[in-house]
Amino acid sequence: SELVFSTIRKSDIDLQKGYFSHILLSGGTTMFPGMSSRLERDIRRLYLERVLQGDTSRARKFQCIVEDPPRRQHMVFLGASILAEAYEQQR
Repeated sequence: SELVFSTIRKSDIDLQKGYFSHILLSGGTTMFPGMSSRLERDIRRLYLERVLQGDTSRARKFQCIVEDPPRRQHMVFLGASILAEAYEQQR
């Protein structure tokens, strides 16, 4: 949670809103039960503490969505195979 939060916060300020609202989990290690809800909860807590400095009235406007597609276990492989195929077609 800390790593995801700090990575988004280091990005351009204009892009952060979109990044927080479109977090996509992929890979086999994301298959643990409850991982997406825990990540979302932790990021909301970190945002409230570090950005809003505890101001709960502004926390309602903050949108954090962690997507966990059911086939995410193989998403990394599928993405790499598509990239390899595109590379082969360019040659």
